[in-house]
Amino acid sequence: MNKPRQLWVILFVLFLFANLVVISNISLTQLSYGQTGNNTSTHHSLSPNMLNGTKNTIVLAKAREQYLSAWNQTDFQSAFDTFIIPGSSEGYGLYDQHRPDNVFRPGETMVLYIEPVGFTHRKVTDENGKTLYEIKLIPSVTIFSQATNQSQTLNIAPFDLRSHNKNTEFDLTITVRQETPFPSGNYKLAYDVTDAFSGKSFEIIKNVKITNISMR
Repeated sequence: MNKPRQLWVILFVLFLFANLVVISNISLTQLSYGQTGNNTSTHHSLSPNMLNGTKNTIVLAKAREQYLSAWNQTDFQSAFDTFIIPGSSEGYGLYDQHRPDNVFRPGETMVLYIEPVGFTHRKVTDENGKTLYEIKLIPSVTIFSQATNQSQTLNIAPFDLRSHNKNTEFDLTITVRQETPFPSGNYKLAYDVTDAFSGKSFEIIKNVKITNISMR
């Protein structure tokens, strides 16, 4: 092979190699950068920390799906309930507990804090066409006097909440006010909570003592 032909072959090989490098770089760039219609890069490749964050988000989303699946199979019930100091509730798990738990003075307001589970999320649409999830619980309380064997039932206004997500951290506070102070003695308070959408209900029984004697 003469020298001019050898030189041409070498240049041709170099030309092919250069084009392969360019094509490889373009492919890598397309993998690392998002592009708009005018081929302008819109975001950089994900760093290891960002990739880990994305993976963690996916794991949490899957765990949330499993949690909601278990939730739908859980009986509607109270997971936790206690008497609290009136006005102290500031949200789920945020309250000051009443001490002693079941002893009150004549005329003292009784507030029961409840953390229900297993309630229904009803899918609704707002005026803008966005999907929301509604919770509606209907409580009542019946007061039994052990001294007189008399009872009185109080109907409480329904608790109705709409959320963009299926809210599971939802608390109820049911207030019983002694408009006329109860005579000293032992009482049984039967709290009934009904899920308006499933028709299911649960009951909480609290035995309380009304006394002028301080037990704190």
